[in-house]
Amino acid sequence: MYIIQNGLRIESEKASVMVASEGYNFGYGIFETIKVVEGKILFFEEHLQRLQSGCKKLSLSTSFSSDELRKHCNDLIDANEMLSGVIKILFGKSKDNTDIIISTRQNSYKKENYDRGFRICFAEAKRNPYAMLTYIKSANYLENLLEKQKAAKRGFDEAVFLNIYEKISEGSLSNIFFIKDSVLCTPSISCGLLPGILREKVLALGKELGMQLSLGEFSMEELIAADEIFITNSILEIMPVSQIENQKLDIGKNKITSMLSKAYLEMIEKACKI
Repeated sequence: MYIIQNGLRIESEKASVMVASEGYNFGYGIFETIKVVEGKILFFEEHLQRLQSGCKKLSLSTSFSSDELRKHCNDLIDANEMLSGVIKILFGKSKDNTDIIISTRQNSYKKENYDRGFRICFAEAKRNPYAMLTYIKSANYLENLLEKQKAAKRGFDEAVFLNIYEKISEGSLSNIFFIKDSVLCTPSISCGLLPGILREKVLALGKELGMQLSLGEFSMEELIAADEIFITNSILEIMPVSQIENQKLDIGKNKITSMLSKAYLEMIEKACKI
């Protein structure tokens, strides 16, 4: 298995970072994980724009152009013979430089995950809408991982954060949507969440399908009382929720989630044929 480190393709076992780097010591970095389907990188430009925006906010410089990054990603996909899977771009501060590491992995989500649906619970930690890192896909990801681990010990697949005002924010690795009385609802960005690429795609599809949308502040009770719930990110895409805390949901009745999933798959099929 190969990775690309600072423009050079090397075997992953031979990769190294400077132990004194801020990226290694403090999680001073930023990353994007992007889905690859039939050799095509999905929504590369959108991910790159978010990456570049985060770099500006974190004062991370890069010597690679957009075209160079795309070429490195495509070269790595070819080198690792990965028809479908995940590609990750990581920028980490290293004194006056920025380490750029591009890697690949398999997509761990399978059909049975979607057939069963995800079980979600509420995280103990709270999101802070005033914290800068809330809105950046920072490499400082420990709180998310710890809350996901706690959820897993309880038998859940994902943990959902409330913010400091007890309003729904986001999942440890996802954005959250729910349907109530045929209205597609999701927390607004001001609730303290990372605006996901798939979140924007789902909102756009909802508009195209003529759905009524509601972006705002929602309570835990409103989410639990939802008719349908699903979560999104760039790798799992649209994942139905079959349980929230002790409340079970019949995903076989998910008409709106199914409609959005079908429209999304059609969009991806068209993109892969271009």
